[in-house]
Amino acid sequence: MLFKSKNQMIAIDIGTNKTKVVVGSCDAAKNGGGKNHKITVDEIFAFDTPLSEAQQPTTKTEEPVYTGSQVTEEYKPFFNELQLKTILEDELSKRKVKTDNATITIDNKPLITREMVMPKATGDKLRSMIKHEIEEYLPINVDQYLVDYRILEEVMEGDVEKYKLLVGALPRKIGKYYYDFLKSLHREPVALDTESNVISKGFERDLKINGQDVGVGGKTIAYIDIGYSNIEMNVIEKGILKFTRTLENGVKDIEENVVVEEDRGKIEEEHIGNWLQSLERMFLFFTSRETDRKIHEIYLYGGGAKLKGLSEKMEGALEIPTKVIENLDIIEFNKSCEDCPLSVYLNAILSLIRK
Repeated sequence: MLFKSKNQMIAIDIGTNKTKVVVGSCDAAKNGGGKNHKITVDEIFAFDTPLSEAQQPTTKTEEPVYTGSQVTEEYKPFFNELQLKTILEDELSKRKVKTDNATITIDNKPLITREMVMPKATGDKLRSMIKHEIEEYLPINVDQYLVDYRILEEVMEGDVEKYKLLVGALPRKIGKYYYDFLKSLHREPVALDTESNVISKGFERDLKINGQDVGVGGKTIAYIDIGYSNIEMNVIEKGILKFTRTLENGVKDIEENVVVEEDRGKIEEEHIGNWLQSLERMFLFFTSRETDRKIHEIYLYGGGAKLKGLSEKMEGALEIPTKVIENLDIIEFNKSCEDCPLSVYLNAILSLIRK
């Protein structure tokens, strides 16, 4: 999303519970009339993320929302930087990883996203119009943000050709922090990506999920990451990312409430019920914005995707076919990586796709 691009890379996904690392490459291959990606995974591993003192279980804190004057404050990551760097250096050295190119994926929470419609333009002129629009309608100093955009589609308004854009604004201090973090590991920063962006790149074209053809042309599909601290939902309609939301709950809420193992089933049932109610409201908001809009399928991934009975309960409550992502035909694993659960490493693996 934000730096430069080369082929083989180290992809790092720093989660609040686990840090996932993938070493691999991505090549674009012809697929019918278009292109589809082919990802090769050479190394893959994970470890417990060392948390900063403020994020230890005894301390109740929340990630800040980066709007207004808050963006000028120093960025403080949720992890212990020194410990994380030490583990990463040791693990990469142990595996004799030589490539310098590296990317980091972060969740969507600090990212401000807006859908905009702009007159068709190119390069600096389009960026200038986007900047003006942000300054006009959002209470932020745009100079303190890294702004990127994706063209969703071309539309006509009267006789005027326009772009429908998905615009993302990330506090500049966060981008600089992760750039410096990779530099301190003696790696070359290739990209700072967000979860919504990697999911969009991974599922914008026809592919096979769990051995079944998934044609994106006429479908609207929700991809839901059941994470440790939160749940990320990205909806892709006809191959275009149209909707992204974060639910401020995750597996952590279950684990913190299980005192005795005998109560786990009851607690899981309660929290899953709350998740489903929130997701149903999000789906209703999305589908109500256009006539005859519906979600055709749901795919789950992330560390909590395999909670007992989750996909079945979700399918029953939302009345939408729901499956856990087990494999994708665009990903090839080295033999030593074949037993690694794809749903856990999906964000890191898809961040190997560069455009």
